[in-house]
Amino acid sequence: MDLILYELLDPAILRVPAQIKVHGKEIQGFTYEKPFDQRYINYILEILLSVVRFGGQEFVKVVKTSYIRRSYHYAGIVSRVDASESFIMY
Repeated sequence: MDLILYELLDPAILRVPAQIKVHGKEIQGFTYEKPFDQRYINYILEILLSVVRFGGQEFVKVVKTSYIRRSYHYAGIVSRVDASESFIMY
């Protein structure tokens, strides 16, 4: 799971907030500043979906009780979260 998070938090994927009008309603969303390999991100999300489907509720229990600090990718994940402001909603 930690490697999937590491890949999804790639700081090269830059997004900016945007307002989109659809049928007279404004919807908040994001646009990407630079092109990136969306096929790779889609592939990683498909892997994550397969793991969740296969693991079911047991997967959720394991994820809840797992600590990211025990991960081999802990430093990389933390630095990528700091570098990309992907969790900040404007």
